[in-house]
Amino acid sequence: MPARLCNRRLVLIALIMCLSSTLCTNAQVKSEAVPVMDGDGGCLMGGSSGGNWLKAEEMGKRMTGGDKYRLYDLKGLWKSVTGGKPESQGAPCEDTLYVELPKDFQDSIPAGSHYIGVAGTWNPLPRAPRIESNDNPTYRNLVASLLTQKGIRRPQVNITKVVRVDLEGDGTDEVIIVATRVHRFDNGSITPDPDAGDYSLVMLRKVINGKAQTIMLDEEYHPKAAKFTAPNEYDLTAVLDLDGDGVMEIIVAGGYYEGDWKTVYSIKGNKAIDVLGCGCGA
Repeated sequence: MPARLCNRRLVLIALIMCLSSTLCTNAQVKSEAVPVMDGDGGCLMGGSSGGNWLKAEEMGKRMTGGDKYRLYDLKGLWKSVTGGKPESQGAPCEDTLYVELPKDFQDSIPAGSHYIGVAGTWNPLPRAPRIESNDNPTYRNLVASLLTQKGIRRPQVNITKVVRVDLEGDGTDEVIIVATRVHRFDNGSITPDPDAGDYSLVMLRKVINGKAQTIMLDEEYHPKAAKFTAPNEYDLTAVLDLDGDGVMEIIVAGGYYEGDWKTVYSIKGNKAIDVLGCGCGA
């Protein structure tokens, strides 16, 4: 066989082996610029490329539309949707980019639901979060102690979510705790006037060097009643691998009486790093 044909055959064999290997797949993941959006309304949160996070403005410059997003919440995959090129919707949030979404898709979103859309080809949910009881006495005591330290006397402990998940794939679970007490209007939305003892927080319990430590993601406390201070409320939206490296990020939803947002936290050691996010408010 001529040497040139032999070399071509070897190249073809190597390419086939690469395409079927995890190593090749990971290399492709690292080279793509992959967008991430808030699935509730299409707000572009940013993305990743080459192992680096891209803020929404930079990600938007690389997008031409036609990206297929898989939408997830804590229960797993909901559905897929194809989005258009992200654009600003003007005031009051001119700098916020929104991915154009089909109207029938927007109409199908269940009221009060929150989703995160990922356009990557990898599995964003390599390990499923497990929702546990809100009545665990260890976590209730932990929240009560924290609230007391923040100046709230006789705190009313109201844990709304306890989620267990192995963020790093190392066989050790982390626990995410959400606790909230807020003053609401009759329609259920948060008011701008906190009552004494109101609070909202999202915390992570993580074992570091054999000892469980608390890492705060978002928190706000109101030991005293106040007028028009616009308190924030926080909740957990999803836990996903948003950049294809096998490590899962934590997505927190935040809101107040005139706006809302999502924030992506990457956990490094005992630090929570804000890597992506978007939102809008008056």
